[in-house]
Amino acid sequence: VSVAVTAFSGDAIEKMGFQEGLDITQQVPNMDFFAIFGEASSPSVSLRGISLVNFSDSWESPVSMYVDDVYRGNPAGSAMQLFDLERVEVLRGPQGTLYGRNTTGGVVNILTAKPNSDELSGNIEAQVGNYNSTQFKGHINVPLTDSLSFRAAGFWLDRDGFVENEYTGNDIDDREMYSGRLSLRWQGENTDINLMANFFDED
Repeated sequence: VSVAVTAFSGDAIEKMGFQEGLDITQQVPNMDFFAIFGEASSPSVSLRGISLVNFSDSWESPVSMYVDDVYRGNPAGSAMQLFDLERVEVLRGPQGTLYGRNTTGGVVNILTAKPNSDELSGNIEAQVGNYNSTQFKGHINVPLTDSLSFRAAGFWLDRDGFVENEYTGNDIDDREMYSGRLSLRWQGENTDINLMANFFDED
């Protein structure tokens, strides 16, 4: 079945400087987003003009987001950080046959990097900027046996506000977020078992 797909490898996402899930809208045709109450709380992704127009915990977007084939119903999940990924796929148009309900506009499918038993490897990156901005991200892959492997990845960002409240003197729009992911993988001759724990917090 023909389908309109835009896909990015993990390396391509790094080279383009994408850091958040919503950054991919810059490179996907007919894709946009808007946020009434701020990106972290209620971003709405639009594909081919179809988007969520009602915001509450009981509403689900017609453009679905999947992370490792697990559905994320809350629209706030689309603001997740992009780090240590295998690839990101955007399927435009109705995808009910492949993904079921809530896919009238399309699907954003994020696939994280999986542990592997090939070699011990890792990476860490750091960035600094104005407004005391500091950012770290990295991962480590550890083969435990020929069939069992472990991977840990994380992201941390801290930045002062760039607007000052003249009445109180406090900074506004400061940002602090961190995200982590632990993965355990066992590969047999005909079996591939993946266990994963994710955490994300933003203030």
